[in-house]
Amino acid sequence: TINAAPATPAFAVRHNMNGVSVGPLLRDLADNDTLEGKGNVTLDVTSQGNTVGALKKALNGTAGLKLADGAVKGIDIAGSIRNARAKLGALKGEQTQQADRSQRTDFSELTGTFAIRNGIARNNDLSLKSPLLRVGGEGDVNIGEDSLNYLVKASIVGTSKGQGGRELDDLKGITVPVKVSGPLAAPSYKLDFGAMVT
Repeated sequence: TINAAPATPAFAVRHNMNGVSVGPLLRDLADNDTLEGKGNVTLDVTSQGNTVGALKKALNGTAGLKLADGAVKGIDIAGSIRNARAKLGALKGEQTQQADRSQRTDFSELTGTFAIRNGIARNNDLSLKSPLLRVGGEGDVNIGEDSLNYLVKASIVGTSKGQGGRELDDLKGITVPVKVSGPLAAPSYKLDFGAMVT
């Protein structure tokens, strides 16, 4: 709904999208190409403003997603953990294989819900699952400033030949904190190597 009568227009959106491909949706709506997958997206939001920037900063409501068979682009979490393990092994005099440089984290399931207040979406139940990984996390997406600040915890739960071999098998059960921050279009991913060593 749109109320254009006041000097500052007001908008409300309530929508349940089922079986949607989130990659094209994000590219069209937000010019963002960091997520792929197909599933359900729910929105129940309101805003008001005369510009796109004002609308983003005044956004309030809730949102949720449940995606299957997709990928987070920009980082290969398992590969990054394997790289860190390789560095640790080198310090101990071990020989390691070259890590896979593919910069995407494939998932079989990704879910999360968001409470949005004044353009900031707070999430505390992020869950990503794949045959190799279990990732949980919480953080904020600052929609008004196009930035995010997350702490996710990644655990290796399995191995797949060609995707880590013995290096990942040695890491089964270890949880590695990953700090995700910066602009939405190109966030930085920092593994807490100290926590991994501990």
